[in-house]
Formats: sequence, C-alpha cells, structure tokens
Amino acid sequence: MNDTDYLFLSHDREVSNIAEGSGGELEIYVWGHSMDASDGDYVKEIFDFDENFVSVKVFYFGSAKFELLANLLKIVGREKIERWMKKGSLKFEKVPDLYELNFAKQTVEHER
Repeated sequence: MNDTDYLFLSHDREVSNIAEGSGGELEIYVWGHSMDASDGDYVKEIFDFDENFVSVKVFYFGSAKFELLANLLKIVGREKIERWMKKGSLKFEKVPDLYELNFAKQTVEHER
C-alpha cells in the first residue's frame, strides 16, 4: 500500500550465513514502529532468526517501552521474547534527543 517491496519478508535467506559472512552478528534496529498487529508480519520474521546471530534494539519514545513490549509479547509470544531478553539479544533504548545531540555537536565545533 505504501510502495513497499516486502523484501524484508523473504524466508529463503539464512541469517546465520549473513552473520558468518560479515564476520559477526547481524543487528536490527527498530525505530518509530508501534510493533502492533499491523507490524506483525515483519516482527515475526525478525524473531524467526536465530538469537545467537541476531540482536534487536527497539528505540522508544517517552514511556512507550511497556506498550511496545506488550505488543511484542502478543505477536511473538512470551517464551521467545523472554529468551531473547535474557540472552541480551533484545534490548530497548529510549530515543536520544537528536536536537540536543546535534546542538551540542555544533557548539563543540563552533568552539574549536
């Protein structure tokens, strides 16, 4: 509907081969998604990967972490999400203040 090619939903790719080929772990960053049922297809795809080769970092705004986690539990299931979190393969991080980071960078560069 929004001009997507749906290439992210390709089951014939082996992430372990991608990770081995790159010499390490594949990192997936999720930014600005509700992780609700409308995102379910690609959320399931992400968590079908082997948590030994893939890590997922979900960036959240404000206090949305609980809502995002609740949505993931509904889509993927408690057992798998808990396993990924205990292993450190799923992490949540509050979105940094990009304006502040950019302003601080400009200030440092200006002082040089």
